[in-house]
Amino acid sequence: MAWSHDGRMTVICYEDGFVLVGSVTGQRYWSTVVNTAQAKISAVTWMPDASHVILGTTAGNLILMDHHGNTTDGFSLSTQSITQLLYSCNRFYPGAPDNSASKFVNDDYVLACSLENGQVLFLNNYQDQSPISVDTELQNIKMDWSSPGEILAVGGHTILHDSSYINQILFYTRRGEFLYRIQIPQT
Repeated sequence: MAWSHDGRMTVICYEDGFVLVGSVTGQRYWSTVVNTAQAKISAVTWMPDASHVILGTTAGNLILMDHHGNTTDGFSLSTQSITQLLYSCNRFYPGAPDNSASKFVNDDYVLACSLENGQVLFLNNYQDQSPISVDTELQNIKMDWSSPGEILAVGGHTILHDSSYINQILFYTRRGEFLYRIQIPQT
């Protein structure tokens, strides 16, 4: 599930390929079933301007769908399962006046894509065939961009030889440059 960056729409995806887009008031805009050919939908995000939805699959593919639910593009990004997709743009802030809302230009943002093997790809756009690849050496990672979209936090853990683990948060620039690491104590 993912909210559009302006906070007006949500997309809900199911592993079986069913995709549903609706409004914050509960109105259904469109729904469809995506045939992913033996792969499951594993991640979803909106383009910054909310014109398209990008789906990630367990086969490492990206699928682009327009505002009517039509598949408009798709390609293989990796052989690894895609676990999360996030654009580096501001999110909707409740109470913000409408006149302060900025227009989104999709090329101004970076798309971060996490893979099951702990890699994070930094794409200049969803069609980037040469993304910057970073091996976080973490498992079960979750990511989030800072509010201005300049820093990506990647959280996860490393399993040690004695089956204990270390929780960590790694911070990267929009270009995939490592900034610093924080270890989180086990609880």
